[in-house]
This record gives sequence, structure tokens and C-alpha cells, in this order.
Amino acid sequence: MKEHEPFPPVQGYLDRSPEDLFNNEFKHHERLTRIVTAACGLLIAHCYVDPDELAAYGAIPEPVIQAGTHDGISDIPVMSSIALASGRKPIRMISKPENFYDPEGSALKGTLMQAGGWLNRHLGAYPTARDENVNMAWWKSVRANAAYVLEVEEKDQGIFPTGSRRSDQVKSGALRLAAATDAPVVMIGISGTENDLKRLIKTGKRPRVAVAIGEPKRYGKRDVAALQAEHDLQKHRAEELHERVYGAAA
Repeated sequence: MKEHEPFPPVQGYLDRSPEDLFNNEFKHHERLTRIVTAACGLLIAHCYVDPDELAAYGAIPEPVIQAGTHDGISDIPVMSSIALASGRKPIRMISKPENFYDPEGSALKGTLMQAGGWLNRHLGAYPTARDENVNMAWWKSVRANAAYVLEVEEKDQGIFPTGSRRSDQVKSGALRLAAATDAPVVMIGISGTENDLKRLIKTGKRPRVAVAIGEPKRYGKRDVAALQAEHDLQKHRAEELHERVYGAAA
């Protein structure tokens, strides 16, 4: 079997301009992006969000940093779907490189990862380095990319402020982006995506997801406690909504 060609390492993107990045590998084909996002919204998860909160999010007059709580792999399509359902442009989403390539995997796994990478790209995701690779060059690249998304493309920039599904502690990345771009942050609470892939494979049923959308807020780059409180509030609201809509056993 022919060995797969892995997705280029994230390090290779640090010296490229946002214009180059977002007009080549990660160019948004608006119609295809909308089709892929709508299909994922229908096939991957059953999602409920309060109509008034969705309308309020859609009415925000400026691009925002969409910061989501993070428990499952379907959080990216959920956040992309929420943006489109509200009437906003397709979002861009900072994502881990493993969602696009596996440099040491088998040819079969590489093919699957390439398919997943294609899907993630058309959901608006693009890769950035993990914590151990964070340095000044990385930060300059992330800041430039986010500024381009917010100011030039006029799209929302998505991010998971905890950086991992395995943590509920927010990090400073979202705050630094907000301070650098002067963009408000909208926290998206998501409930029901825990172990979503395992449950989908085992039962064949889509996860039942509830989403709570916070109000746009501005933060300074040191306001970690305030962002943590908003994260916890919206996650709790999403959990309460999930139980109210689907019941305790869902």
C-alpha cells in the first residue's frame, strides 16, 4: 500500500502570511463550507439552542472571538453550525494539528486523517501548534491569523480557551487574542458531546447536544478569573438546558 503524505507540519506555516494561508490550503469556498457544516449539523449531533440566544448572537454587529467549552470531537461542527444558524459568516477555528495529519501513522490511518482534515478545513478549522511548541514565532503567527480573520475576512474566530477536552481550566490564549485584536468574546457552553465518538460507534445514535450562548464581553489579557467564571457559567447553563430538553437520562 502506498504510504500517505502527511499534512505539512504546523511549523511550516509560521513563516507564511495569513493571506497566503487563507487563500490556498484553507481557502473558504463559501457554498461548500455551508453545505459541509449543514450536513455535519444534521448527521453528527442533534443540537438545541435557545432561539432568542441564537438571534442575539446573530445580531452582534462585529466579528467576535467565539470561545467554546470543549468536551468532545463534535464541538467543532457544533460551533460552526451555531454560527451559520445565527446568520453569521462561516467561522474560522483554531484547532490542534492532530485533526489534520498523523506524521507517524499507517497509510490507512493517514488516509482517514486526510479525510478528517478535509472535513475540518471546510468546517473552518486550521491548525496551530500544541503547548510545547508555543514560542514568540507561534504567537505572532496566531495573532496575525486571528487579526486577518476578524478584520479582513470579518468572520468570527473560534477557539477552545481550555486548549483540551481534558481540562476545564481556561488559559490565557483567548484573552491575548482578544486584547491584541480588540474583539469581544462570546462564550459558547456545550453539553452532551462527552465521549461522543465512542457513543456514536457503539449505539449508532447522534449525541444530543444543548448549547448556551453568552453575551459579548471584552476582557483584558490578564482577566483569566473573569473568563473562567464566564466559561463555568455557560457550561452550567448548557448542562441545565440539556437536562431540561432531553431529560436526565439523555
